[in-house]
This record gives sequence, structure tokens and C-alpha cells, in this order.
Amino acid sequence: METASQSIMLLKCVSKLFPPKGANPDSKNFDISLLFLLLTNICGLSPPRGKDWNHKPHPTDHSLESNLLRIKSFRNELYGHVTTTGINTPTFNALWRKISGALCGLGLDKTAIDRLKKEPSGEDYIDLLAEWYVSELSIKLQLEDMRRSLTELQQAQTNSKDLEGQREKHRESEILKKLANIDSLEKIVRRHADSYVEGTRLSIIATVESWLNDRSCPNRVMVISGNPGMGKSVISAVMCEKRNEKRNEAWKLAGRHFCQHDRARHRNPKVMLQSLASQLCDFLPDYKKALVEKLSRNLGVEINNMEVKDLFEVLFEEPLATLDDPGLTFLIVIDGLDESEFQGRNELLDVIANYFQHLPLWIRFLVTTRPERNIAETLTNLHPLQLDPNVEENVKDVYLCFEKKVSHLLQSEHREITLQALVQKSEGVMLYAHYLVDFIQKEVPVLTPELLDSILTSGISSIYHSYFKRLETELCKELNVTEDHFWNFLSGVAAAREPLPLGFVSKLLLSRKSTSLA
Repeated sequence: METASQSIMLLKCVSKLFPPKGANPDSKNFDISLLFLLLTNICGLSPPRGKDWNHKPHPTDHSLESNLLRIKSFRNELYGHVTTTGINTPTFNALWRKISGALCGLGLDKTAIDRLKKEPSGEDYIDLLAEWYVSELSIKLQLEDMRRSLTELQQAQTNSKDLEGQREKHRESEILKKLANIDSLEKIVRRHADSYVEGTRLSIIATVESWLNDRSCPNRVMVISGNPGMGKSVISAVMCEKRNEKRNEAWKLAGRHFCQHDRARHRNPKVMLQSLASQLCDFLPDYKKALVEKLSRNLGVEINNMEVKDLFEVLFEEPLATLDDPGLTFLIVIDGLDESEFQGRNELLDVIANYFQHLPLWIRFLVTTRPERNIAETLTNLHPLQLDPNVEENVKDVYLCFEKKVSHLLQSEHREITLQALVQKSEGVMLYAHYLVDFIQKEVPVLTPELLDSILTSGISSIYHSYFKRLETELCKELNVTEDHFWNFLSGVAAAREPLPLGFVSKLLLSRKSTSLA
């Protein structure tokens, strides 16, 4: 094993016998090089066996000159080992034997030489080791301080970035809090989606998906138009649910809104636009950043006080214009445009017809509505997709609905006749088909052709008539409501744009009576 102490010991041996040069010209302090130079030049010594003083003598030559030359050679060889801070034990022992032999040949005491070998390393070497240790420890401490300082600096930078990020998120959150949002949309979508009968409306859904997958299509808006009960909301819900299917990689649902006539916030176009913008922020971080930047400026007017057109410009037109194409089509579903009339006006209709087309091609809107005259005329240029109750495909969808829902309740020998009769009674209205299915499942254990005409009437109006008739019976029985009062109540409900206050209903039904509905 190599040790620094062995190298030092060999040096110490030579240095004690031939001390290093001191401050005074004392022969006791002359180093080996100087002593050798003096001996060979002043004392008239000649190189052993006619060689020069730079070659080692022959191992068998033990003359004075040879031993002096060996001391010089061993000294030079030993300094070469010291530069590596140590020599291994076999080399140390071999060199020690050669040096001690040469020193004994020069007349030095062998006992003193052997005693020197057994000494540790000497005070000089211990001091040197102590200096090395202190120096090494100091360097380690300095390195540790540097590492700690660097770690603290990195942590401070990380904390600073985290704090800055938290502040930015807080600022974004505070700004986006100004946007109205509707939390019940998921339940509404789920309710309509649960009404879907698998295998129906396939061509309509395929048409919508083909439009979404064709990024070269210039139409940003697709309108599905149909009378009440044709299943428009169910189609909207199905398209919303398709966002979870992996095969729809070309497009993604980014927002949805279902207008409802009996809820003021749900049919308020300003609330709708804000809610859609809030949803879009969840899917497009760049849009969120652009929108926050836009809203953080002094707009001069609160967003709730803006006109619908101006609000659309602030929330959609301007922020989206700054974005690059994400390579994916984003779909926004608006169901029940005809229900978005607010305070006697439908401002959203004009915005959809005239301004949605200015948005980027990768933003698409699926809009459903009833074909009311003012809506149909305004949306003519968008070429709405009409849901016709009499077309063959629609009739097949109604048939499939009955087949899947009530075929197990039909007598096998009359199954086809009964199914066709049910389809005929539905008059192509999917909602009526669902009402018939619900009635049959609850009220008819086994449906025969004979029961069809006796218990089931045709058309959606018959369903409403049966419901109101049942309500009239219950009200007359429980509250002694007269037929005239009931018809007054029914007229008020039909004319109302919003849900009637309970007190007003009580006056309609219970005029001249002290009984209260509460």
C-alpha cells in the first residue's frame, strides 16, 4: 500500500544525514546536491569504473565513490516518488535496503539507521499532515458554504417564480370571477343524453361530425331546426357526450349552453356568452391569457352592462383573433336558441347570424332552434338542417325507439302491427314516442291492438290534454277548485313568459276563498 509517510521517511533519512541548505554557509546545512558537488570536485574523486557521475554504479561495486553516487541517485529517485504523494510498501522496503546499505558503506552507524526506520514520521511530517488536514477541511467547508449558498439561491429563485405564478393565477382568478357561469349544465346534459335511444339520429350525428372533421369547410355555424318534440336537445346532449370518445381526435367540445325558458339566467344571452367564455378558458390556455389581458384593461363599462354584440366582441372576437391555429377543431353547443329571448328581444340571434362567421375556422358552433318565422328568416344564409317528422329516417328512428323500449310488452303475434300503430300515433314526434313509452311501461302490463285506441290517443297535444285533465281532477278534489278557476289558471300559465309567483297562482285558483296554496 502506498503511503505518504514512507516517502517522507526516506527523505528524512537522507535529510538527517545530509541536512538541507540553511541560511548560513554551514556544512551541516548543505543539501545532498551541494555536498556531492563539493566532494567530487574538491576531493578529487573519480566516477566509479571510469563512468560519469550520471550513471548508477554496478551493484557489486561498494567503493566510496559508488556509495556517494548511489546516495545521489536514490535521492533523485525518491523525489520522483514524492511528487505522487506516496510509494507502495515493497518499493519502500527495497529503497530502504539500498539506501541504508550505501550509508553503512560510508561509515554511518547501522543501529541509528534502523532506529530511524522505526520512527513514525517525525514532527515535520506530522505538522505537514496537520496542515494538509486543516487545508482540506477548510476547502471542504468552503465548498459546503458555496453549495449551501447555491442551493439557497436556487430555492429563492424557485420561490420567487412560484410566488409570481401564484400572484398571476390569483390575478387571473379575480378577473375571471367577473364572468357569469352556470353550474347545473352537466345535469341538464346528462338528463337529455339519458333519453337518447342508441341507433337513432345516426345520419344527423354523422352530418355534424363530418362538418367538424372537415377543417376546410368555411361554415363556422351549423343550425339544426325542428318543431317541439323532435329531439333537438337530445342531439345536442349526444354531441356533448361524444367528447369522451377517443375516436373523436379531430375535434373537442369546448363549451355548451342549454337555454331554458323557465330560467331567466339560462336564457339570458349575456350570461350565456360569459359562461361559454369561461368554459373555453379551461381548454385553451392561450385564449385564457388573451381574455384576461383584454378584461384587465379599463373597458370603460362593466361586462354585464354591455350590449350583446359588444360583449361578443370582447369575449370572443378580439381574443381569438390573436391566437394561432391549435390544429384541432373546438366545438361550442348552443341548444334552444329560440328560448334565448330576453325582455322581449333576441339579440343573440343577430350575433349568431352576422358575427359568428368572423371567428377563426377552428371554432365551430352547433345551434339548435325551433323554426319560428323570425329565426328562420334570420338564419336562412346558414342553411339550417331541418328535422322533418315525415321523412323516412325519422319514422325509422321512432319505430326503433318503440322496438327497444316496449317490444317485450307486446304479444308476439301482434308485435309488428302494434309497433306500426304506435309509430302512427306518435306522428313522427320523438318526444311523444317517449311519453307513450313511459305511459305503457307504467300503466299497461301487456299491450294489445285492442287497447291502442281505447287508452292511447294520437299526437303530442293529447299527452298535454291528459296531463292537464289529471291536474284539474286533483285540484278540484283536493282544493275544491272550480272548472272556471282552473281554466283561468291554465290561461295564465299559457300566456306567462316566466314561472308565475305562487301568490298569483293562489289568487287564480282560489279567488274568494281564504285557503292558500302555501
